[in-house]
Amino acid sequence: MFDTPTLQQYRSFKDNVAAATINSGLIKLIGSDRKSFLHNFCTNEIKAMPENSVCEAFILDEKGKIRFHVHVINGTETLWLHSVANEASAIIEHLDKYLLRDDVQMAAAANFEGLFIAGPKSAETLSGLLANPLPKNGMAEISPDFLVAHVDLAGMGYLCLTTNDAKQQIPDIAVAGSDALHSIRIENATPWMGIDIDSSNLPQEILRDDQCISFTKGCYLGQETVARIDAIGRVNRVIVKIQSIKPIQVDDQLHYDEKPVGKVLSVSWSPDQNCFLALAMVRRPHEKSSTQLTCGDDTVSVV
Repeated sequence: MFDTPTLQQYRSFKDNVAAATINSGLIKLIGSDRKSFLHNFCTNEIKAMPENSVCEAFILDEKGKIRFHVHVINGTETLWLHSVANEASAIIEHLDKYLLRDDVQMAAAANFEGLFIAGPKSAETLSGLLANPLPKNGMAEISPDFLVAHVDLAGMGYLCLTTNDAKQQIPDIAVAGSDALHSIRIENATPWMGIDIDSSNLPQEILRDDQCISFTKGCYLGQETVARIDAIGRVNRVIVKIQSIKPIQVDDQLHYDEKPVGKVLSVSWSPDQNCFLALAMVRRPHEKSSTQLTCGDDTVSVV
């Protein structure tokens, strides 16, 4: 259940517009080989990205397990990597191992802060900053110190990346805390790296193939595992959304006919649905909608 301030923040996200700070990790890549280099380490198509566009991608290890989940933002002269898990240093360390003669320079943009702005009036609120409305997965460089990307972080919204000097350009918007933000994120079944996704996961377990994976782009680190899973046609477990009338907790175990089949990854109260919603990792075939699972002494449902 939410207290009154958090409920007001939630309602701003759902009915108007609200802004929440993101624990962003941002990397700036420049150099003539920046796109071709990153292409070799991402599950999505990078070389053919249009200018001023955004895509989601996984960066994998040699075994095809997820190391990082990022949004790749293709600016005019810069490629930006954004992570909600604030992993800039770790991403640079991972990629730098493979950087030999490519014309690429990477640096953490530590002076940038992330703000996620969402709600039915978010586009209207930002219209004074944007010359044209941003399409889904579009981006705009307001200035060298201010980027706006229209992406799915908790449902669709606007990721504003700014330095302190540029923050005053953002309109006055109701500020929301993490409880309200993660409530709408879980309602929209949007998993986050470091919360719902970790290095034990295979890409297809996250059920974001359409957003994150190109099956035609050719070779990249970890691609053999992704291709083999695609040929087999399935993984053994996947992320699902579940609902519960009674409180549930992160790491609670889920059972079917007294057999363990999964666990809760993240959970929040949903005022609109008047129940607790969670993202959970469950073994197939228990991911199907309306499947009844037990969590402790209570019953929860896959939705």
